[in-house]
Amino acid sequence: CLEKKGSIDIAINKKISSEVLEKRQGNLLDFLPFDPKKRRRWALIEENSQKYLLVLGAAEEITKNKKISLWEEKGFRVLALGIKKVPGNFSLEKDFDDKNLECLGMLTLFDPLRETVKETVGLAKKLGVAIKIITGDSLGVAKFVAQEAGGVVRGIDHGREVIKIRNRVFEILTDPQIVFLNRH
Repeated sequence: CLEKKGSIDIAINKKISSEVLEKRQGNLLDFLPFDPKKRRRWALIEENSQKYLLVLGAAEEITKNKKISLWEEKGFRVLALGIKKVPGNFSLEKDFDDKNLECLGMLTLFDPLRETVKETVGLAKKLGVAIKIITGDSLGVAKFVAQEAGGVVRGIDHGREVIKIRNRVFEILTDPQIVFLNRH
């Protein structure tokens, strides 16, 4: 119920037996889609007259499990599902606390590289093109991908850092006191 007909939920539901699903009879009251800055999504459910906040997202944002990095270093994205009881007047409409969740479980996802990546990276290397990974994934996953792609990556930047760089470049480009010279 965390993703209205989303691909992750469809895949999970195919693997979970109907007996397990029938034990949970919660009603979806509200839903907030994935937020790339907070790296999670939220659902408010009610089950047996009790409201619960469900949170699905990057495992390191939901649990303190130290084994997450071991999976990430092998190229797996790790998601966690957390839950906590909330008062009857709780709403996703206003600011709310989604800390101190009970971790219900973790899910590992693996997205293999396309077959042509190594060849493309190799060709770029021969042409002297520097390759840089820009990702919203964890550093562990990015390092794994870089190694799988041929290990010729010059650097890895997280999406948050790229936004800072983009904003600085915009400031420079719009500064009327800076002159750009073009070499032919």
